[in-house]
Amino acid sequence: MSRDHVLKHGLFRTIATPWQAVQGIEIKAFPRYRFVVIYDFEGRRIYRPHLISNEVDDDKEVRVLREIREKRRGPRWKPIPEIAAKISPQE
Repeated sequence: MSRDHVLKHGLFRTIATPWQAVQGIEIKAFPRYRFVVIYDFEGRRIYRPHLISNEVDDDKEVRVLREIREKRRGPRWKPIPEIAAKISPQE
């Protein structure tokens, strides 16, 4: 994460998604683990691999990320209905 972007570091490139483009943040749960997913303005999922664990307080991490998003996305941000429909109702 940075002040202006959500960063995802890959093997060959880094993807920077501005906070204004973040449409939602949620937890995906599977039987053995849970992980955090961030949705961008096109509905792409940005998986936060360092937040995959049964030992990390995912709910707290998501609350913090959502608070950061609220502060940094700007006053003109609006949800995109097609993307919002993909995100869990808890968002």
